[in-house]
Amino acid sequence: MEGGLRATKSPIPFRGLGGGQIGKIAVPEHILNKPGKLTDEEFEEIKKHSIVGADILREYPELSFAVPVVLYHHERMDGSGYPFGLKDGEIPLLARILAVADVFDALTSDRPYRKAMKPEDAVALMKKMPLDQEVVGILEKYLSEFFRLKPQVSNPRSNP
Repeated sequence: MEGGLRATKSPIPFRGLGGGQIGKIAVPEHILNKPGKLTDEEFEEIKKHSIVGADILREYPELSFAVPVVLYHHERMDGSGYPFGLKDGEIPLLARILAVADVFDALTSDRPYRKAMKPEDAVALMKKMPLDQEVVGILEKYLSEFFRLKPQVSNPRSNP
């Protein structure tokens, strides 16, 4: 990436990043909420959501910028992702950002098959994944800043 990645106050169309999972509307609910390991067939159903989501967005010209973001957000830097096995610079930057956000959200959210991880544990695990490590580093930097500045709030249900 020429010049490196840096956080700016430039407007980025984040509204496209929030819809990365829109294609999951076509995945049967019993697969999405399955408490155990997915079968190969079930995982193939899950993998279709990137293409389905991109197809849905193509129907809305004002969201055309988000089509490649949604389509490629499960691609991985080493080519191990889906749906096309793209790697490194073949993956658009916004798709790499969404990939990091998506993995972070998945790891730090409760799932039917596991409890949520702490943010710092999620980032540590993400550093070992074939994600854009520059984006992971920016996430780590801003998370540490957020938690450093976050006011400590006591639990009103706890005993003093």
